[in-house]
Amino acid sequence: MGCAASSISNSLNARHVSLTVKPKSQDWFVGDTISGVVHLNTKNEIHFDHIKVQLIGEHTVEAEITVYDVDSIGGLAVESDTKEALKVVYVCPSEIKSLEAGGEADIPFSIDIPMNFSATTSKRIGKTAYQTSAVLRAYMDIPKAIDPTHEVTLNVAHDEKSWAAFDKPFNVEKEFNHISLFDDKNDKMTMNCSVNTRLISRGSQFTLEVGINNQSSKPILNLKILVYKRITITCCGQTFDTDETLYAVDMDTLGSDADLQGEEKEWVKQCGEDTRKLIIKMPTGPIGNTSQALDNGLVSVVYMAKLSLDLKLAVDPFIEFEVFAKG
Repeated sequence: MGCAASSISNSLNARHVSLTVKPKSQDWFVGDTISGVVHLNTKNEIHFDHIKVQLIGEHTVEAEITVYDVDSIGGLAVESDTKEALKVVYVCPSEIKSLEAGGEADIPFSIDIPMNFSATTSKRIGKTAYQTSAVLRAYMDIPKAIDPTHEVTLNVAHDEKSWAAFDKPFNVEKEFNHISLFDDKNDKMTMNCSVNTRLISRGSQFTLEVGINNQSSKPILNLKILVYKRITITCCGQTFDTDETLYAVDMDTLGSDADLQGEEKEWVKQCGEDTRKLIIKMPTGPIGNTSQALDNGLVSVVYMAKLSLDLKLAVDPFIEFEVFAKG
């Protein structure tokens, strides 16, 4: 009974808690660390589990539509659709878990803006408005009570420092087991990919090195390399994905092309190891940015590089990683 009474009391007292998130600035760059405090003020004694701060990227599409009914000729209405693109959650490591009546406290926080966070923008095309926003939200987790919250909007931009974070070497390795389709052999294969940069732009080029260790019984028929952008669109409350290829090549069609570096040799197709170095040349036409606006309601654009092996009668292994477009 005492426990239930305590929960009811805590729930009622939660109504008298004031919580305010206070970042040191409203303006930030991608890659920055947002810092500030969450200010607490309560009229009654309160107990809570923790304070959380969330950084949320949101894409909103608002379209004016004509609505008809039996009583009117027609009127304008606004249809709005907001999609959460990215969320980062930070739990404040504070020892403060309660406040006495009339108590106040400042709980410090720091939260990193991810490098793939979209810059905040606002644009209107015809009767459709597109907005990319950054929301900083704090809330107090109170057991068995409505959690008090407070949020502010931020301005987030890309600068040369942000882009520089992608302009450095990157490596990814992946191991594949049980790739055969029709037998129980423990076939094993390892793929490794290194690039000198993950920053791409129109007409640019980057060096890609592929390492393959084929310990399986399956021959490699081909190695395919693809750079593409995935466009996510919101329309009429539904989300659609479409991919657009920017660059595609495979070892069979590459042959003695100038893109291939090093000695001309037969790349490994059976058991064994091999390494290939290629220069990937991006098209000279527009590539785009990480966030755009189109008539049909663009939500976001993500750029990916994909390396896949074409195997005979097996699950085709692949490595995929994000690249970043600048212009």
